[in-house]
Amino acid sequence: MTKLKGGARGMRCQTVPTMYSPASYFYTTPNNTKVHYTSSGKGLGPIVLFLHGLGGSTKTFSRLLPYFPQRHHLVCVDLEGFGETPLNSPSTHLSFSRYVSDLHSLITHLQEPLSATTNGLQSSTSQSGARTDGGEASPKHKQVILVGHSLGSIISLHYAAEHADKVAGLLILGVGRSVAGIPAAQERMRALGSTAREQGMEAVAEVAVKTNFPPDGSCEEDVYKVEVRTAVAGCDPKAYALTAELIASDDHRDPDYSKITCPAVFVSGDQDILSPVQRSIDVSKMMGGRTALVVTKGGHQMILQDLKGVREAVYTLLGMIPVASDAEVRNARPRTEDELLA
Repeated sequence: MTKLKGGARGMRCQTVPTMYSPASYFYTTPNNTKVHYTSSGKGLGPIVLFLHGLGGSTKTFSRLLPYFPQRHHLVCVDLEGFGETPLNSPSTHLSFSRYVSDLHSLITHLQEPLSATTNGLQSSTSQSGARTDGGEASPKHKQVILVGHSLGSIISLHYAAEHADKVAGLLILGVGRSVAGIPAAQERMRALGSTAREQGMEAVAEVAVKTNFPPDGSCEEDVYKVEVRTAVAGCDPKAYALTAELIASDDHRDPDYSKITCPAVFVSGDQDILSPVQRSIDVSKMMGGRTALVVTKGGHQMILQDLKGVREAVYTLLGMIPVASDAEVRNARPRTEDELLA
């Protein structure tokens, strides 16, 4: 495992160009999950699929998208019950196998040629599932890159263990693991679910701010705390509670990490109390492929607190993934900040 340091502390303003304007789509899976996702990029290269954490949404990754090569097809997904993806029904039973099944169905759908769809071109808010996003994959791009934060990292790792041949690389931010058999950790997650149901999401949002940021954070982080508080407060309390209880469940077990053979880069905040650096080290040692660790400055919200460090993690991962030709290497080079701002 390679260990790298992230960006410098004390960046006063992490300005990000807004050159990508993702379009919005819906796709209904065989599980009848009406998945909302956004699509951006030229769509000529591999799909990069982003999965947010508990209380997040497609917006979690908005600052990071411009730092991926333009040729990639960038897809951000709202997990069931979050963002614009509703719970299937009030009696929905969430599970990681369900997440993996829905994810696999969506990826298969995204890789279908446009001509294979039954309804042709639809509006960008199509609920039919017809391909409208221009993400047709060539045969050599039938693998995807998964970027997962926290809860999204758990789903990404489960998917990569079950569908190892479908994943070209993993970017794991604040890795999550099973807490089965750890009563204190299980109780904390169940308490979050109870708080959501009994006190509402404003109370949960206050907990999220306290746990996602280091206690000695600077006043410069206040704007990021407001962003996290607003995102969590806007969640559906039932969906949040069900998801927290799933994470705490005795049925939630770690995947077989040794089956994951693709390159993986783990990103961990040096003051992250939810996912300490040692957890990333521990999981990376069990992986079946090459790994690297990037330690960023701050807590669990590394995209907000150390975008430069996360950007370096992106570059590290792209450098670990084999490409087809010298031309692709040139095309895959992430743009510099000067190029992005030009």
